[in-house]
Amino acid sequence: MIAYLRGKILRIEQANCVVLSGDIGYRIFCSEATLLKKKIGDHSEFFIVHVVREQAEDLYGFLTQEELELFEHLTSVSGIGPKTAQNILNCASPEDIARAIIREDANILKQIQGIGSKTAERIVIELKSKAKVFAVWIASVSSDDDIRASSDSELADALGGLGYSTVEARQVLQALPKDTDSNIESRLKAALKELGKKK
Repeated sequence: MIAYLRGKILRIEQANCVVLSGDIGYRIFCSEATLLKKKIGDHSEFFIVHVVREQAEDLYGFLTQEELELFEHLTSVSGIGPKTAQNILNCASPEDIARAIIREDANILKQIQGIGSKTAERIVIELKSKAKVFAVWIASVSSDDDIRASSDSELADALGGLGYSTVEARQVLQALPKDTDSNIESRLKAALKELGKKK
């Protein structure tokens, strides 16, 4: 079973990238947030979940061990397969998902396409026993990241007031370049510019 891959990115597609490791190109399914941090030609490393099925083998890649573990926790929930778990990670940051479980608040999960109210509540109920694990993980995030997360929460609320869904707001905030000015007003302008491109 493949648990880790390091190599050169040959191609980036909508939901995956192809990584050359040795003389073999591996297709790795990744979240949109992960793919936005990569460029063709980058030498990158991925923590891997290797999913073996009767007719296919898929590789799901993550930038950190914590993200991988969250993915595995999600797929342990009844009715949540790898693709659904990947969709959840596309629409909400790992930290937001962890906080939702700690707080036993399924609201952000309910807004994800393909996740109904019952499924969202089941995720929270079945994973609430992992709350301490998630709390330790969030506590380990650097103070700068915590400040950015708090800022983005305020920005998501502001975008919601302008008619954008929570999912749309989270996606565009995750997609903003890391060198975007940390000033809230600047980040809001940048987010609105990106949302305007999608119309």
